[in-house]
Formats: sequence, C-alpha cells, structure tokens
Amino acid sequence: MAEQIRKSVEAGTFPNPGSRVSRHVTLSIGVAVQAPAAETASPEQLQRQADAALYRAKQAGRNRVVLHGPVSSSI
Repeated sequence: MAEQIRKSVEAGTFPNPGSRVSRHVTLSIGVAVQAPAAETASPEQLQRQADAALYRAKQAGRNRVVLHGPVSSSI
C-alpha cells in the first residue's frame, strides 16, 4: 500500500519549485508493522520504528519506502 501511494505521488508530477532536491514532489515512507506472532508493540514503539525507517529512507536517497526490521529493507 505504501509503495502504491509513493508511486501515485511520483506519477502526479506535482511541481515543487522551492525544493533543491527535486523539481517534483516525491514521498518517502517509513513502515512498521505488528506481526501476529510477535511480542505486542505499543503504538509509541511502532511510531518510533516507522520514524526510524523514514529517516533511513531519506538517508538512502529519498522517494522510497523502507520497512523497519532487524535489517531494514527498501520496498
């Protein structure tokens, strides 16, 4: 779902005249999930994990989705 949203924003080619990074609006998304068999994470923990994944997405070049995990992966 996150990748579909990112692609839709990218395909919209919305002008981004104030940006020094891209001529068009792009989107980076950090994702954290609660696996059914895993230890329960609080909403705050999931938010911190998603934020950390978002930071890694931006470090890796922006305009991407990164899933939080032991070794985060780009989707």
